[in-house]
Amino acid sequence: MPLTLLGVNVGDDYVICEIGTNHPGEIAALTRIARPDVAVITSVAETHLEGLGSLEGVATEKAAILGDLERGGAGIVWADSPVLARALRAYDVKLIRFGQSPDADLRLTGYETAGEGCRFEMNGRRWVSLALPGRHNALNALAAIAVAQRFGLDQDQAADALSDFAGAQMRLQRIRLGAVTVLNDAYNANPASVAAAAEVLGELPARRRVMIVGDMKELGPRGEQLHRDTGERIARAGVDLLIAVGTLGRYVAQGAAGQGLRAECFETVEAACAAAPALLTDGDVILLKGSRAMAMERLLEPIRRAFEADSSAGAVAAQERRPR
Repeated sequence: MPLTLLGVNVGDDYVICEIGTNHPGEIAALTRIARPDVAVITSVAETHLEGLGSLEGVATEKAAILGDLERGGAGIVWADSPVLARALRAYDVKLIRFGQSPDADLRLTGYETAGEGCRFEMNGRRWVSLALPGRHNALNALAAIAVAQRFGLDQDQAADALSDFAGAQMRLQRIRLGAVTVLNDAYNANPASVAAAAEVLGELPARRRVMIVGDMKELGPRGEQLHRDTGERIARAGVDLLIAVGTLGRYVAQGAAGQGLRAECFETVEAACAAAPALLTDGDVILLKGSRAMAMERLLEPIRRAFEADSSAGAVAAQERRPR
């Protein structure tokens, strides 16, 4: 974040900084540097538990972003977490809430998949189109609209502008590789984000829906159980095949298999790169997910080699069979 601030130019009107953490006190320290006019808390989930201890610890740490707002600043916060709501009581600042809760200022009142993206209803009055799929992205869009409003932009103009947003790399990034489609969501992972990605995959039209999931790091003593629970949630999402990767991946596979989902497991990403393409078939939609340390995007190249080569071979064979 300090490097982001050092890169700001005199003529810049707005600066967006991501403030991350994995230990108590980090967000407070970074917020003292940034002194934000608007602070956004997009969600609270079981992540970085190794350092933060519990969901309550995560909420307390995230709420600290409100501690050094500029005078007249505001917090834009997720309305659907009672744990976060309790942590926010420590701060006497203006709050703008978004979410599905009835008391949200910007409320998600409808959601549906639409092509490669989604549509959602805002406050029961208008539908907004997104190029990105996922209910969680609809909620993120509400947060973005709230930020735009806070800086004086019209709510409807902000909503319309979001229709062109294609997302960031390695965040549900759609890649066509021959006869298969890959959703590269490999930037990072925690139990909640894996479940959200599985929900997206389960809603997409496909011959088969395949999820390749790597270890979720920094979950502390509950890591094994959280991986099992995540496997169960993947199985309930409508996924057809799970490929689990890593030393903790086997617990994801155990949880999924216990719910009747076919699950394959590989100890390392390298082993998955060697074997996983043979488990895939034409028409599959494949979602990659895992903690940043796993670098699950490494699977893209072996999948590309397997399926783009197959497509080329098929084209050559078709040409050879064509009557002269």
